[in-house]
Amino acid sequence: MFRNEDAKEGYDGEIDVFAVYSPAVEQSYAVPIHNAPNTSMGLRVEPASKQSPNINWADDFLLTDWIEDTRSIQTPDHD
Repeated sequence: MFRNEDAKEGYDGEIDVFAVYSPAVEQSYAVPIHNAPNTSMGLRVEPASKQSPNINWADDFLLTDWIEDTRSIQTPDHD
C-alpha cells in the first residue's frame, strides 16, 4: 500500500473533542471533532476588522458549556 508521508490525516474516529486552553484570555474551550475541519481551525476571541462567515467564535466553544451539555445528554431528566 502506498502512503503519502506529506498527507495530513484527520482525527475523525480517533477522538471526540479537542480541548484548548488560551493563556491570553485564561479560558478553556472544547471543539467537538464534528465541528473541526480536516486542516486547521482558529477560535476568535475579539471582533475582526473584516467580517467573515467562516469565523469560529471562541464563546461558542466554551469548555464549561460543553461539560454542561454533555452532562444533560448523559443524565436524562427524571420527573
